[in-house]
Amino acid sequence: LIPNVRAWNAAGRSPRLVIATPAEFFAAMEHDKGFPTYTGDWSGLWSAVKLNSPAMSADARWLQQELPHAETLWSIVSRLRPGSPYPASSFSADYRKLFFYDEHNGSGQGGWPKLLSKAEVLEQNQQYAGYLQSARASVTDLLSAGMTQLASEPRAATGKQLVLVYNPASWPFSGLSRLAEKGSCTIRDAGSGQVMKTQRDGSGVTYFEVHDVPPLGYRTYIVESGCKASSPETTSASMLRSPFFQVELDRRTGDITKITDRRTHHIILDEHRGDFAGRLMRDPGNHTGSGFAGAVVLHHERGSLFDRVRIERPGSYWPETIITFPSNQTRIDVIETLDRAKMPFVPYK
Repeated sequence: LIPNVRAWNAAGRSPRLVIATPAEFFAAMEHDKGFPTYTGDWSGLWSAVKLNSPAMSADARWLQQELPHAETLWSIVSRLRPGSPYPASSFSADYRKLFFYDEHNGSGQGGWPKLLSKAEVLEQNQQYAGYLQSARASVTDLLSAGMTQLASEPRAATGKQLVLVYNPASWPFSGLSRLAEKGSCTIRDAGSGQVMKTQRDGSGVTYFEVHDVPPLGYRTYIVESGCKASSPETTSASMLRSPFFQVELDRRTGDITKITDRRTHHIILDEHRGDFAGRLMRDPGNHTGSGFAGAVVLHHERGSLFDRVRIERPGSYWPETIITFPSNQTRIDVIETLDRAKMPFVPYK
């Protein structure tokens, strides 16, 4: 680097290059007030490399979100339950595995041409996948064990079936939670006795509304037998609406074609402007499409707590998309399912 910079400057080329420390660089930037400034999202150059291995990226993003939550949970548990020591070594190991993936080269790759053999590429990819899978399994166990510890005392005191809703954020949470088991039931706030609003989805899972779960804390609910959950209205409509947003879908493909903010009437996304969302992009050439020529099936559920559409593409490697509008939250939840077993095999060359 240094000889090239010297040669560049000696040739009188522009701009003149200066090798500097970070402190020297920022001092020069502060001295020169005439440089342009930019705001907004700015993705890193190498972030697209992670898209080569979407399953690994999904595990990594899950860890990036849930590791801090698990740390906070165990900080609370270790203070409230002196007999439950903080699992520092487990968190250290899990973070190290995540950092192995987060660094420059950490993703599933095809390898540098003529530098790595097929066996070396496979070994490297298996190592990265193993780091994330083992860390995710560890954090899942930590979350489960921490919640069990946190809920053990209230359950023992009441002798009733309880659901504990934990809030890892530093602000109160109001929104939706759901039961792990399917079936009909009534959900009652253990503190106030209030019966909570509920809704069952098409698969029988019960969702219930929660209010003001304290920051870095939890609220306890009693599960009682007896059906109080409202069943959703099922249609084949291709438009979803909440008090906040409206989403329009292409019935032929399931693609999102338009998103409108109903409060301001601002069009957030419009395919006629070249925008797109909920569309599969795949190489080569950023080709778009689901690789599926059959009929797309839309299942639309509308109830008191949320509006949801499940888009099915039977037999494809993009078999399902679920879009949910909570009725009391300014958000749109999109879950995409990819079936790797049906994806075309690309041989290593």
